[in-house]
Amino acid sequence: MRAILAIDRERMLDDRPALTAIARGLAEAGIQQTHVIAQSATPSPPLLEDVDVVQVPMPLRWTRRAAELDTAAQALSKSPVDVLFFSGDAASRTARELATRLEVPIACDVWRRDQVESARRTPFVDTWIARSEVLAGGLRDSLQHGTVITARPPIEAGSVARLPDTRPSLVMLDPGGPRKHGAEMIEALASVLSTRPDLEAFLELRGPRAARLWKTADELGILERVTVLERVGMLAQLVGAATIVAAPDPDGPARSLLPTAMCGGAVVVADAHVQDELLVSNETAILLEQPASRPWSEAISGLLSDPGTRQEISHAGALSARAACRPDTALAAWVTALTAAAQPTPHTL
Repeated sequence: MRAILAIDRERMLDDRPALTAIARGLAEAGIQQTHVIAQSATPSPPLLEDVDVVQVPMPLRWTRRAAELDTAAQALSKSPVDVLFFSGDAASRTARELATRLEVPIACDVWRRDQVESARRTPFVDTWIARSEVLAGGLRDSLQHGTVITARPPIEAGSVARLPDTRPSLVMLDPGGPRKHGAEMIEALASVLSTRPDLEAFLELRGPRAARLWKTADELGILERVTVLERVGMLAQLVGAATIVAAPDPDGPARSLLPTAMCGGAVVVADAHVQDELLVSNETAILLEQPASRPWSEAISGLLSDPGTRQEISHAGALSARAACRPDTALAAWVTALTAAAQPTPHTL
């Protein structure tokens, strides 16, 4: 069996460790791969060293679309292809066009709530690979076409190492959402830092609101205490090693890192439309209402000052996440998903 994995630049940057583990597991299962990545002056390094890589613009450039697709399709058709899997919004159109030329079925992964809501508008996808049962259930309820399979990224034993609590650490994922929510989260972080001089803090800021939130952090005088990162997704080990990980945006790109975070410390999550059954309030995570400064700062400060509760939640979260993301079962699900997608009926739009 041969699969094409088309992954856009955003997904490469946000979820590279998980995608690498998936690609490696598929290779070990005997699935041959060709990777399609976004064309760039500084392209992402390949997920695996021993696979063919084809660079294609994502999204396609309209004026050169036909020529670029023809070139890519020629390179990809040197050997028979059974299925094309894509990950990322920018890869969607490119994958659709390539699948049409190669006459192969399409599979894609789903890790955000808004992808479930938009699935009905993408009838060209044959198999949906959901990262949780909640997302899979939403897809089954809304779709009139396609196959839905749940497959989580594997978390390998020893890949997540907790740091000693001699110096506690907090990772706050990008607040996202409305401008007010972002400012509230910066204020919550400032409140926590004011009472914990020993706290090592990391803040992810990305997208069009990053500059404004940076200014807010500067006005509150916390930049000297905070390491600001553009993409925490590139530092999965940091997330897995943190004492606490806060995820204020229920649909943020780095939400796919939460199982990894659960294997390390305690997780504080916005509970609006929680899309992962692993997150159980006051058992495996702390679930809060929409971002607001006071409840979030109180929850984070409470966990920092109560090692017993923090360890109970982090221990329960780690057991749940490791059981759901065991490499053998997780990779078996991915193999099953791609095998199911690779049906002999040619893909048509």
